[in-house]
Amino acid sequence: MTSPELLQVVPWRYGYAHTWALRWLMQQPQLLSLVLGAIPGLDLPAPLRLEGPIVTEKALKPARADLVATVRDAAGQRHRLAIETKVDDAIRAEQLSAYAALGYQPVLYLPGLTGLSAEGVSTPGVLRLTGSGLAVALAGIQLPPLIGSYVGAVCAENERMQVARSAERTGEEIKLPPGKTGDRALKDVAWLIEVRAALIADGVQANAMRMRVERHDRGIFWGGSWRELAPDGAGAFVEITAAVQADHRVVAIKVGGGSPTGRGFVFDRLAAGVLSDAHSWRRGARRLTRETTTIWALDAAGLIPAGVSACARTAADLVSSVAARPAGS
Repeated sequence: MTSPELLQVVPWRYGYAHTWALRWLMQQPQLLSLVLGAIPGLDLPAPLRLEGPIVTEKALKPARADLVATVRDAAGQRHRLAIETKVDDAIRAEQLSAYAALGYQPVLYLPGLTGLSAEGVSTPGVLRLTGSGLAVALAGIQLPPLIGSYVGAVCAENERMQVARSAERTGEEIKLPPGKTGDRALKDVAWLIEVRAALIADGVQANAMRMRVERHDRGIFWGGSWRELAPDGAGAFVEITAAVQADHRVVAIKVGGGSPTGRGFVFDRLAAGVLSDAHSWRRGARRLTRETTTIWALDAAGLIPAGVSACARTAADLVSSVAARPAGS
């Protein structure tokens, strides 16, 4: 193989392959302004030039940045960037805060699935370079095969994400084109992002929801649906999840906070409620020793995002109506 592709040498899921490619692109004087110009909010007057080397795995205690670069803009102003690559892993707010505290502008490079799910994650003061942004910035540029194949793969993967989003939004059954991210994971994240968009279209504030990624599931925590229902602080909220290891999508009303006694009080109040829609809600087990447990759950596998939004709002209405009534009524 005289001209190997980068992602044939290092698999897509390894962040250092993406970090290496980004570093190489930034090291090219004719490409630096194009690459950094693809970061919304950075807005540095071109041409840009590097001041010193781009450092990988730079210790910025208590964290370690994937790339650190100092750039001077056309006006001679100096800018220090700390870039963190996330392909399919969680964004750590404390890591980014550490960079900012040391005087660096934190930047997330998001070429993969994290870039899609990050639409539902607020990162104040942190800039983002997406795979699609990089691909558009470098469109038409002749690159060596090793790096050109990488940019092509990033572009194709981001186009595939848009196909998945469109299909999940409409409920169309399609076979995704081949790509780097597992089909089910991509479809689930696309579904969650489209559910979030549907909730926003239905009047839910974007900052009232938070996308989260856990070991067993991905989901939307609708913090704005939380209502305290017991004197010890126990309450209930709505969450929409997609299981990581199974094809299982759920809208749920959950109890959390307070003590087991308080959670039991909340569970019983919500369990006696009536969810008035055409879908089949299933009552959960009364497991009060857990920090959170499901009171009601709806299998949402067959629902398009607009339908999920309607069910989630029905669930939130039940929580609100119970909270508005005196206990015992």
